[in-house]
Amino acid sequence: MMYFKSKKSEFIHKIFLAFILIQPFLDVLTGLSLRLTESQFSFSLVVRALFILVSVIYLFFFRVHSSQKKIIIYFLIFAVFLMINLGINYIEKPQFYLLSEVKFIFKTIYFIVIFFLYGIIIDLLKNEGYVQALRYIGIAVTIYSAIIFIAGITGTAFPSYKYQKLGHVGWFYASNEIGVILAMGLPIVLLLALRISNLYWVSVFLVVYSLFAIGTKVGYLSILFTLFLTLVFVVKDFILNHRKIKVNFSAFKIVMVSLYLVGSIMYTPFAPITKNMNIHLTILETKKGVETGKSNKTEEQNIKKETKDIDSEEISNLVYSGRTGFLQMYKEFFKKASLSQKLFGMGYGGNFDKNPKMIEMDFHDIFYSFGIIGFLIYIFPIIYFIYKILKEFTNRFFDFFRYENVLIVASCILGLGIAFMAGHVLTAPSVSYFLAILMSCIIVKYKKFVFRS
Repeated sequence: MMYFKSKKSEFIHKIFLAFILIQPFLDVLTGLSLRLTESQFSFSLVVRALFILVSVIYLFFFRVHSSQKKIIIYFLIFAVFLMINLGINYIEKPQFYLLSEVKFIFKTIYFIVIFFLYGIIIDLLKNEGYVQALRYIGIAVTIYSAIIFIAGITGTAFPSYKYQKLGHVGWFYASNEIGVILAMGLPIVLLLALRISNLYWVSVFLVVYSLFAIGTKVGYLSILFTLFLTLVFVVKDFILNHRKIKVNFSAFKIVMVSLYLVGSIMYTPFAPITKNMNIHLTILETKKGVETGKSNKTEEQNIKKETKDIDSEEISNLVYSGRTGFLQMYKEFFKKASLSQKLFGMGYGGNFDKNPKMIEMDFHDIFYSFGIIGFLIYIFPIIYFIYKILKEFTNRFFDFFRYENVLIVASCILGLGIAFMAGHVLTAPSVSYFLAILMSCIIVKYKKFVFRS
């Protein structure tokens, strides 16, 4: 009886893992629906909402792991906080839209639920679950890239930007979100190419092509960062081949990583990102010319000071794509907010008067929306993840710095770094889903399992 119960539980866990594979199809359906029809209905959001409902039921009522009691306590604390957050903002916000508030809450807690859910599933399935999760992520990322590639060569792709800038996002809708998924996925397909099969070099090509095609800064920088990091650690592991786990690196694999890195650098002058940066700089230079023209040209010191300020503003604009203006607005909201809103948050869009607008820098959005207390509750799993990584780093330094560990951690660093700098990660279910699974993989892996092909 226990055998059949165990088999049934294992089957359910594998269904949860298989959900990874349908992510690109959910996003392409949403992209086509939003681009080709006037409807704003998001099919993927409904499916993901149902998935989260099933996940919460599983976490609360199917006791299969020793950590579930602690997880339930965490969610109950978070639920109490969210009720207080909604109550305070219903009373204090100039404009309160319950549907918008609930939608924002759903999008942000998606990451937390997935992190705990897959942590349990991967732990219970042991090494099989860990390896399967990474393979499924590699396959999903390959499908995303293949769709962008096919759309690009057939001339049916949707543009990444509405005005002026170049790039396309295939048949998907949001270039920022798809770009982050591919940025986090590149280290994983590289890992699979190095450890599983040379066929994954095709996946690497498709992902690199897609990141270039989208034309965002995030995509371009992730290519250079990942390929350089991979080359360094692959060469290191090749030279210091005295590990317990056998390394079968051929010169071919090192050459492949080198070719991708050199090829990416050589293609840079012709890439959409370079042209987009030039367009951005041209716009800023035009603005500078107008502002300088208004000044008194005889006041050379004032002109130099103004130019210096504008140059600093240009850098900020290029890095943050104008988000600093909205960040400053939220700082003003927070400064004027009541103590209760400072502690429990200002909700979606802050204390806006007309149309709510997010900063699109996830950690900042979550801080101002959930307040000091809510922010600390929310980031607890992330702090736990960082603690585990640092603990392994200090306790098992040489074991930690193997290329497979570094590549998975690099995916997580890219996800969390982009969440801080550019957003569309923790507040975007399609993206946070992958980040949460990768973080769960690396936490479970360190104590118990080894990556085996």
